[in-house]
Amino acid sequence: MQSKGEILIYKAKDGSQQLEVKLENNTVWLSQKQIAALFNTQRPAITKHLSNIFRSGELSEKSVSSILEHTARDGKKYKTQFYNLDAIISVGYRVNSQKATRFRVWATTVLKDHLVKGYTLNKKRLDQVQDEKVKKSLIGLKKDDVVTLDIQKAYNNDVARIAAILKIEEDAAADLKSKFQLTVKNVNRLSEADLDQEFFDKLFGEGVVTDEAGFRAKITEELESMMVQDSERKLQDEIYHYAIDKVQFNLPDEFLKRWLRATNEQLSEEELQGGYKDFAQNLKWTLIENKIIKDNNIDIKYDEVFALAKQRLAQQFQMYSPQPIAEDQLAQYTVQYLQNKENANKIFEELKALKVFDYVKSVVTLDKKDIGFTEFNKLVAEHKH
Repeated sequence: MQSKGEILIYKAKDGSQQLEVKLENNTVWLSQKQIAALFNTQRPAITKHLSNIFRSGELSEKSVSSILEHTARDGKKYKTQFYNLDAIISVGYRVNSQKATRFRVWATTVLKDHLVKGYTLNKKRLDQVQDEKVKKSLIGLKKDDVVTLDIQKAYNNDVARIAAILKIEEDAAADLKSKFQLTVKNVNRLSEADLDQEFFDKLFGEGVVTDEAGFRAKITEELESMMVQDSERKLQDEIYHYAIDKVQFNLPDEFLKRWLRATNEQLSEEELQGGYKDFAQNLKWTLIENKIIKDNNIDIKYDEVFALAKQRLAQQFQMYSPQPIAEDQLAQYTVQYLQNKENANKIFEELKALKVFDYVKSVVTLDKKDIGFTEFNKLVAEHKH
């Protein structure tokens, strides 16, 4: 399906937060700045989490990011790095799992309809209409209603805004004289669901949960599982930076920068200087990782790669549907997935990293203690590298 180039508004339940969400190629996209705003944190934290996600092989940067064009408040068009739903949720579970879950539910239920339909009229877009008479004619429309719209009048001849809405050049927007016919294709409203069987089945699959007590138990189970994953990622992050700090050797920095310039023609000097530190650290970790594997005869077998790929695909499917996919079908998808060289390399690198982390954990003394969720989040926020 072709890109729709749509914009929707994500609004927090309490009304405290509102984001313009870009829709392209059947998924949602946010910039790092928007992801930081969504999860109420700072952009450097988002950059760090994305770097860890890509380094570990959990996601492929090429698969979940894209340079997209957007129109700023000044009416000018800029190209910015955006990240899709998979990347947003992966970051969210590390930063604020509750907000990540809310956004995922919104994205996979509400946005699915908007991705296959035309332009969407929402409160934010409606508020941008400057002519009160035109605005009044748009309020209260029902499905299949048709209204004639003078777009120049509606937006007070604001060429930049009209061009941004219609995704055309400003010269073309200025020349628009004819009226538009607007047909309401769908009306969506968000409201709190009742804690009934229909809601339980939608969320967890048919018959998995049958009452409120089971619902709360299932939510608790999922939250505890996410917290275990978060603590494991925190430990891996500590091991990674400990090794980077303790194992001292110099890289040929100037040579590597020249190599990066030569192999990435679109790489700007600003991007090179800003991203080289992360590149050098990841290269250093790769060399350390390979040394650990060689010295300790750590094997990576195909059946282990297959099992991990199968697990990752199952997790991806679960993000979009609570119904588990049949084992034979999942195995078939896994075979197809691993036939792609990039996918196979990604899973191999992730498995290699997991095996190295497991080895390191087996030869160091871990000081384990139970702490609360708030205290853990504070610990993560305070830990700087």
